[in-house]
Amino acid sequence: MIKNISFVFQKIWQKHWGLLCYLILCVLSSLGISVVAVWFPAFVGSRISTGKADAAQLAAAGLVAVCVYGLQQMASSGRGMRQLFLCRDFLYEIFLKRFDKACAYAESTEGQKAYGMARQTALWGSDFRIFLEGILDLCVCIGSFVLFGGAIFGLQPGLFFVLLLLSAAGYVVCHKNEKAYQRLLEGQAGENRRFFYFIGAAQNEKYGKDMRLYQLSEVVSGKIDGCLKSLVQLQKKYFSVLARSGMLEGAIACVRDIVVFLYLIQKCAAQEISAAEFVLYYGIVMQFSNFVTVFVHSYSQLQTGSKGIEKIRTYMQEGEAPAGQQKTECTQKVECARAAEEISFQDVSFGYNTGRLVIDGLNLNIRKGEKLALIGENGAGKTTLVKLLCGLYPVSSGKITIQGTEVSRGQADFIRDQVAVLFQDALVLPYTVAENVSLKPLEETDQNQVWAALEQAGLSERIKQEPNGILTQMTKAVSRDGISLSGGEAQKLLMARMLYHKSAQIWILDEPTAALDAIAESEVYEKFRELGKEKTCIYISHRLASTQFMDRIILLKDGKIQESGTHKELMAQNRMYARLYEIQSRYYREEEQQ
Repeated sequence: MIKNISFVFQKIWQKHWGLLCYLILCVLSSLGISVVAVWFPAFVGSRISTGKADAAQLAAAGLVAVCVYGLQQMASSGRGMRQLFLCRDFLYEIFLKRFDKACAYAESTEGQKAYGMARQTALWGSDFRIFLEGILDLCVCIGSFVLFGGAIFGLQPGLFFVLLLLSAAGYVVCHKNEKAYQRLLEGQAGENRRFFYFIGAAQNEKYGKDMRLYQLSEVVSGKIDGCLKSLVQLQKKYFSVLARSGMLEGAIACVRDIVVFLYLIQKCAAQEISAAEFVLYYGIVMQFSNFVTVFVHSYSQLQTGSKGIEKIRTYMQEGEAPAGQQKTECTQKVECARAAEEISFQDVSFGYNTGRLVIDGLNLNIRKGEKLALIGENGAGKTTLVKLLCGLYPVSSGKITIQGTEVSRGQADFIRDQVAVLFQDALVLPYTVAENVSLKPLEETDQNQVWAALEQAGLSERIKQEPNGILTQMTKAVSRDGISLSGGEAQKLLMARMLYHKSAQIWILDEPTAALDAIAESEVYEKFRELGKEKTCIYISHRLASTQFMDRIILLKDGKIQESGTHKELMAQNRMYARLYEIQSRYYREEEQQ
């Protein structure tokens, strides 16, 4: 809990001085109100009972009380508004932190759950409110304990300990509430993830055609209804526990008030205290009892809120991508000049889960400028091999080097300079054409270079038809005037993206044309081969006709190289590659005959 308090207040100290001032003001004004609540009735009662009531004094006392209450309301309102700013900052930092996480952690169930719970905590803000209120109440309670506890102990030590005992019973009840609340949050995290997935799918324009064609609206709405029902059931269980706890807390408070009232009545009847002192002592005891109860609640609240803050703190600190050893650009260039101009996999093994290897002891060298095709059945390890080469996952054993630089050393900038990747599910952002090509803010984009890349990719004429040219917004997700490209045009846009980044000497195409027909795919690959003559190219495709003109073809199975050679050599071997090629060729021949 101490770590969580330090975590939050470090952020407040850095960026939210206004919130810190309001928190301090809240503590002081709350203590002032408790003093006024005890002193004002006794003061007025004593003045009236002794016949010394003075209108000016009473008015001044009333004005003090009003000012203290007004100050407390102002502090409360200011604090609430600035808490929203604090939650907003944490939400934004959680979003940005996701890009710093190691790919293995971000894609794992554990990582997704941690992100969902951290995001939910910051988005709702309830844990922040509970957490800060718990801290404020604890501070107020400590002050009240010193102010009023001493007075009660001086009056009757036995009464002091009875009140503490009753408050301890209240703590047990609050602790049960806190456990119930944590069970609610854990259950909600999974259901919220499913709920927002289906909501996102229903809103995604890419799935609109499927939704209408196959009438999936009822299926999706049914899933959403199921999530909502589960969330409602979780809430019902929590509020059922809350209701029972509330009844028990009420009973404990009732016993406390009866004990205090009877004790003070006995003292007053014995003329040991006056009527005004009765009011004063009763107010002190009630304030003490109230703040002891509040202490129990606030500590429980602090524990509850701390669990939410813990989710954010641990997510921000766990699953980091390895920083590695950073080298200067100059040093890298010298090493690259000395190193072999190739990609090297040396006894590389990797598995997503313990005990099951996706890549098993793989050795592979790729020469500079070589055109290599990776083929194999689904699950053979093709895409995993690309992710390892890009440094998205650390190898379990072995070593991967690019031009002598080891990928696993965290050379992120070096890899980005050397490698350009086009995955099957390529991302088209709701920004301008220029920003989609450069993947940089518009002010950092070389527009002449964008036009040159579009020209080479064969998309410049299409973009010139738009009034705003490369400043035209992409997709209709954000802008009504955004344009949507056909499948072939989208591939050309992504091709322009690779061409824009001239420093990349390695091109990787991981089935980017899977959604295109065989003829369109062949045209795209021909264009890539033409533009990437001097690049080292790695192609992944299920259509073997697109890979037969490569310098070398690697057939993967169970994470190992089963066959390697040119198309002609592999056909002559008449093994798995030859059988797969014959099956696909027969399919296309039958299509032509039909």
